[in-house]
Amino acid sequence: MDMTVKRTAAIIEPVAADFPPKIWESHTAHFEARWDGTGLVLAVHGEIDAANAAEITQCVRDGVADCQWVVLDLEGVEFMGTAGFAALHDIDTDLVDGVSWALVPSAAVSRLLRICDPHGTLPSQQSVAEALAYVRDTRVLRLLG
Repeated sequence: MDMTVKRTAAIIEPVAADFPPKIWESHTAHFEARWDGTGLVLAVHGEIDAANAAEITQCVRDGVADCQWVVLDLEGVEFMGTAGFAALHDIDTDLVDGVSWALVPSAAVSRLLRICDPHGTLPSQQSVAEALAYVRDTRVLRLLG
């Protein structure tokens, strides 16, 4: 598979060239799913509430079939209600063994996580690059046992 490279703040991130993104909108959010052959990056922008939180969970469920890892990029989320946290919890419990995942929160998501996930049980990273490194490292560690 051909890979293009995107440079972001001196960190190189592989971006799939062979798999076009799946893009869709809800009434308050924009979703973009990208696959690279081994994993899924789902970027969400806008607001996550009871009306669209299930779409995030469903997209991960639909996209994870042939994935070894998932990164949920929420840096563009301006508001997240408790239904959004429930969706994150569902993703955490739904992913099968062997599939690593991480989320990248925005300031709004971080505020909700401080309240709903005070012990930091959800795998949160500071950037997409860090999340990609985390899921790939976690995958290798699981394989090594």
